Amino acid sequence: MSESNKEKWKRLFSKVPEDIREDVSQLIYFDYNTLVNNGVLKETAQFLSTEGFPENSAPFLSFSISDDSKIESLLNGIDDSTNYYPIGSNGSGDIIAVQKDNDNIVYFNHDDFHKKIFINSNIRKFFDSLYLFQESKINKVESLSINDFIKIDSNCNSKNSMWPNEVY
Repeated sequence: MSESNKEKWKRLFSKVPEDIREDVSQLIYFDYNTLVNNGVLKETAQFLSTEGFPENSAPFLSFSISDDSKIESLLNGIDDSTNYYPIGSNGSGDIIAVQKDNDNIVYFNHDDFHKKIFINSNIRKFFDSLYLFQESKINKVESLSINDFIKIDSNCNSKNSMWPNEVY
């Protein structure tokens, strides 16, 4: 039996000092019906509602459950905004969203006219990429390369992608 995301995430943070561990190791769980009713694919809704997603993660990402009444304002200025469901933001305040028609995870760079930046091909690959990045920071791994992310998602090195800019 494979390890759950919750077990995997908690184990990752076992090396983090106890006084800050609780703040950085929390997973949040989205409501399945809310996601599906807003057009998110069932597989993604299932993952977010049962597996959970980190509330905060390197590289400066935060995830939260959007109130239905705020979704439209969060996506204001984004072309075809009805095709996206917001799940969080980055440290610059850019919205991270699930693209409803193909399950891609993207963010919109508000400093570049809401240019769409690809993150991962689906929510599971995004979680695995976040885990890899977070693990490298906790274990002070300096040899992390884009090739490590390509093993998780072969599309993560495409033009206008997030991971090549995060891996140095």
